[in-house]
Amino acid sequence: MDAGLLLKYSRGHDIFPSSDIDFGIKSEDIKKLVLFSEFIKNKNYLVKTLGNTSVIFEGVTIVKKIQDDKFVSIDIYVYYPLGNYYCRPNSHKPLKQSNLSKNLFRVFNKMNTIINSDIFKGKYFVKIILKNIFYIFAKIYFRVAITSQFAIPKILFKNFRNIKIYGEMVSIPNNNNKYMEWRYGPNWKITNKNWRLTDGNMVFLYNLRKYWNNFNKAPDFSQSKFSLQKNKSNQKSIFKFDEEELKIIKQSKIKSELIKDNLR
Repeated sequence: MDAGLLLKYSRGHDIFPSSDIDFGIKSEDIKKLVLFSEFIKNKNYLVKTLGNTSVIFEGVTIVKKIQDDKFVSIDIYVYYPLGNYYCRPNSHKPLKQSNLSKNLFRVFNKMNTIINSDIFKGKYFVKIILKNIFYIFAKIYFRVAITSQFAIPKILFKNFRNIKIYGEMVSIPNNNNKYMEWRYGPNWKITNKNWRLTDGNMVFLYNLRKYWNNFNKAPDFSQSKFSLQKNKSNQKSIFKFDEEELKIIKQSKIKSELIKDNLR
């Protein structure tokens, strides 16, 4: 269990019903995630890649239709080992204050959408050319764009324990309370509708260069064709930082530690 689902459990709350059903895996298990995604898609679940990519890189979203207007949604995130951390690249979360990053992402996202579509179905050579163009642009995006990334100290993901939830065994970090404190801040036990990423310690701003090889080798995946109607909210996105939040993020030592590790 991860993120909002683990937060509910760690607070001692009933995890269902929940709008946050989150799980996490390490990147070494991506092949298992691909097999699972294919398996569950054949069971009439809808499966999309996180970040709308044509490959499984960030993770997947799994959706089951309950009624005409009701869905159950589950996110499975992928964490990559970088230095002393396990990180989520959040390639679909460009820094909103950077026009360059935002505009590069718009093109990156649009190209992913085209590759995922059936527009060039049966046109093999056209698709090959398109994928080559996308490869070049994606490499530029990963080198230049700044995204809002997450980093979790490896020590917090070193050991896991199994717990039983509704008759099913699920893994959680051995010290889930420490993980929640790192992720959500010292007041994580208190429900806070105005919670911000800067209340915790995990967010940092950086380019995606360190993930390029992972993205380039990520397995292709044919997504289910669907879109979810998102409820509109007046609440500010947790990825839309104000000036004070940017100052806090820039004081984080995560980026400098990763740069130092890269120079060793």
